[in-house]
Amino acid sequence: MNAASFLTTSIVIAALAALFTGLRAALLWKNASKVTPDPGWRTPETNPSENRPIEPGEPLQAHMDWIAALIEASNKSGDLNRKAAIWTAWAVGWSTASALLGIIQTLLAH
Repeated sequence: MNAASFLTTSIVIAALAALFTGLRAALLWKNASKVTPDPGWRTPETNPSENRPIEPGEPLQAHMDWIAALIEASNKSGDLNRKAAIWTAWAVGWSTASALLGIIQTLLAH
Protein backbone atom coordinates (compact mmCIF):
# COMPACT_ATOMS: atom_id res chain seq x y z
CA MET A 1 0.00 0.00 0.00
CA ASN A 2 1.49 3.32 -1.03
CA ALA A 3 1.31 6.54 0.99
CA ALA A 4 -1.49 8.05 -1.12
CA SER A 5 -3.84 5.09 -0.69
CA PHE A 6 -2.95 4.86 3.01
CA LEU A 7 -3.89 8.53 3.47
CA THR A 8 -7.12 8.09 1.51
CA THR A 9 -8.08 5.07 3.61
CA SER A 10 -7.22 6.95 6.81
CA ILE A 11 -9.34 9.93 5.75
CA VAL A 12 -12.34 7.71 5.05
CA ILE A 13 -11.96 5.83 8.34
CA ALA A 14 -11.66 9.07 10.33
CA ALA A 15 -14.68 10.57 8.53
CA LEU A 16 -16.78 7.47 9.21
CA ALA A 17 -15.69 7.46 12.85
CA ALA A 18 -16.73 11.13 13.08
CA LEU A 19 -20.10 10.31 11.54
CA PHE A 20 -20.89 7.44 13.88
CA THR A 21 -19.64 9.11 17.05
CA GLY A 22 -21.59 12.24 16.12
CA LEU A 23 -24.76 10.20 15.57
CA ARG A 24 -24.27 8.48 18.92
CA ALA A 25 -23.89 11.88 20.60
CA ALA A 26 -27.04 13.16 18.90
CA LEU A 27 -29.01 10.13 20.09
CA LEU A 28 -27.80 10.70 23.66
CA TRP A 29 -28.76 14.42 23.48
CA LYS A 30 -32.20 13.40 22.20
CA ASN A 31 -32.68 10.86 25.01
CA ALA A 32 -31.54 13.41 27.59
CA SER A 33 -34.21 15.83 26.43
CA LYS A 34 -36.95 13.21 26.81
CA VAL A 35 -36.33 12.35 30.48
CA THR A 36 -39.46 13.19 32.46
CA PRO A 37 -39.99 13.21 36.21
CA ASP A 38 -42.13 10.41 37.62
CA PRO A 39 -43.22 10.62 41.27
CA GLY A 40 -44.18 6.94 41.12
CA TRP A 41 -47.95 7.25 41.41
CA ARG A 42 -50.69 5.61 39.40
CA THR A 43 -52.23 7.93 36.84
CA PRO A 44 -55.35 7.60 34.69
CA GLU A 45 -53.06 6.47 31.85
CA THR A 46 -51.53 3.61 33.87
CA ASN A 47 -53.05 0.23 34.43
CA PRO A 48 -55.18 0.31 37.62
CA SER A 49 -53.83 -3.10 38.61
CA GLU A 50 -50.28 -1.77 38.41
CA ASN A 51 -48.50 -2.02 41.74
CA ARG A 52 -48.01 1.72 42.20
CA PRO A 53 -49.49 3.87 44.96
CA ILE A 54 -52.02 6.58 44.32
CA GLU A 55 -51.07 10.21 44.80
CA PRO A 56 -50.75 10.95 48.52
CA GLY A 57 -53.51 13.04 50.03
CA GLU A 58 -50.97 14.81 52.23
CA PRO A 59 -49.71 17.86 50.25
CA LEU A 60 -46.28 17.85 51.88
CA GLN A 61 -45.70 14.20 50.91
CA ALA A 62 -46.89 14.90 47.35
CA HIS A 63 -44.44 17.81 47.09
CA MET A 64 -41.62 15.68 48.48
CA ASP A 65 -42.38 12.94 45.93
CA TRP A 66 -42.28 15.52 43.13
CA ILE A 67 -39.00 16.97 44.39
CA ALA A 68 -37.46 13.50 44.54
CA ALA A 69 -38.76 12.75 41.02
CA LEU A 70 -37.35 16.01 39.67
CA ILE A 71 -33.95 15.34 41.24
CA GLU A 72 -33.89 11.81 39.81
CA ALA A 73 -34.91 13.03 36.33
CA SER A 74 -32.30 15.78 36.49
CA ASN A 75 -29.62 13.24 37.42
CA LYS A 76 -30.62 10.90 34.57
CA SER A 77 -30.71 13.74 32.04
CA GLY A 78 -27.42 15.13 33.32
CA ASP A 79 -25.74 11.74 32.98
CA LEU A 80 -26.98 11.40 29.39
CA ASN A 81 -25.79 14.95 28.64
CA ARG A 82 -22.36 14.14 30.09
CA LYS A 83 -22.08 11.04 27.91
CA ALA A 84 -23.25 13.00 24.87
CA ALA A 85 -20.60 15.64 25.49
CA ILE A 86 -17.89 12.97 25.56
CA TRP A 87 -19.16 11.43 22.31
CA THR A 88 -19.34 14.91 20.76
CA ALA A 89 -15.71 15.53 21.71
CA TRP A 90 -14.73 12.27 20.01
CA ALA A 91 -16.74 13.25 16.92
CA VAL A 92 -14.95 16.61 16.75
CA GLY A 93 -11.59 14.86 17.18
CA TRP A 94 -12.28 12.39 14.38
CA SER A 95 -13.58 15.17 12.14
CA THR A 96 -10.45 17.22 12.79
CA ALA A 97 -8.24 14.22 12.06
CA SER A 98 -10.06 13.63 8.79
CA ALA A 99 -9.68 17.28 7.77
CA LEU A 100 -5.98 17.39 8.68
CA LEU A 101 -5.28 14.16 6.81
CA GLY A 102 -7.06 15.65 3.79
CA ILE A 103 -4.84 18.72 3.96
CA ILE A 104 -1.72 16.58 4.22
CA GLN A 105 -2.86 14.49 1.25
CA THR A 106 -3.45 17.65 -0.80
CA LEU A 107 -0.04 19.10 0.12
CA LEU A 108 1.74 15.85 -0.76
CA ALA A 109 -0.03 15.68 -4.13
CA HIS A 110 1.48 19.01 -5.21
